[in-house]
Amino acid sequence: MHRHIASIFTKWEDEGYFLISNSHVMETTIARFRACTMPTRLRWVKGHSGDPGNDGADCLARAATEKDAPDIVDLTIPPVLKMRGARLVALTQTMAYKIIRKIKVQAEPYQAKLDRNNTNRNVQLALAAANKHCRVEITREELDLNRSACFFLWMVVHDGYIVRRHWKHINSCEDRIECKKCGTEESMDHILTRCDAPGQREVWELAKRLWQQKTKTDLIITKGLIMSCGIQPPSVHRSHSRKGIERFCRILISESAHLIWKMRNNCVINGKEHYSLHEIEQRKKAIRKFLVLTMWQGALVNESSLQEDWTKDSGVLVGMVK
Repeated sequence: MHRHIASIFTKWEDEGYFLISNSHVMETTIARFRACTMPTRLRWVKGHSGDPGNDGADCLARAATEKDAPDIVDLTIPPVLKMRGARLVALTQTMAYKIIRKIKVQAEPYQAKLDRNNTNRNVQLALAAANKHCRVEITREELDLNRSACFFLWMVVHDGYIVRRHWKHINSCEDRIECKKCGTEESMDHILTRCDAPGQREVWELAKRLWQQKTKTDLIITKGLIMSCGIQPPSVHRSHSRKGIERFCRILISESAHLIWKMRNNCVINGKEHYSLHEIEQRKKAIRKFLVLTMWQGALVNESSLQEDWTKDSGVLVGMVK
């Protein structure tokens, strides 16, 4: 403290106290010294040398760290001693950039953006849905989702897509804030789970029928379940192969939600007519044979008539929903 106050406090004043830690405390301390009408002398004391004053200060500092609530300390500075900013003649370009940057990040609008309320709320919804359905430790080790589905879910969680109020910042797009079919704000939750426009309800009905056929349980779709589908699937009876069920759930929910989003974009942004059920495509990709067999077990039409390894046969997964 002696070295800082005695040798570089003038530099801090030139910088307006912007570039140091605990700036308000240091500014108040130096202002109190300047307010003294008598000369102030400081003497350096070696630490841990048995000096009563130094040891007493250590004890006070230790006691302060153990307090449940901090003391209320008056840090007001007399207006005549209050620094109004940095001295222009002492500024360099680097120093000015750092000060401007610090002022910007401390501004209320910038801090409000850092809070990411929508992201935090979406994460809580996803975690709550995962804990409700699986009741086990959450893991992120499974990589069954393809890249586009992962990106879609990440954007949904982080409120990254242009929906509802985001449209008001784009010229000639203000009318997209509300859903033209429902007349309500077109949020991501509305698009994926509530919209009455053709597409959303039909896709989830097919997904629910397929889930019911495979697991004999009902699938209740929520935004939280969609965002957490890559973490853990809904709980099912222990008789089912958990590995196959997990992969089946991840692909079914993520691809269904992503399909709804893409269909909505084509209708709202590209002006395409609403889709029919025949336009819902099914896709495949190279995966391990065991995962394919366990994933689709119990979800195929006339499964008993298929050979043990049907993965090389064509047409098995076409029209599989009863």
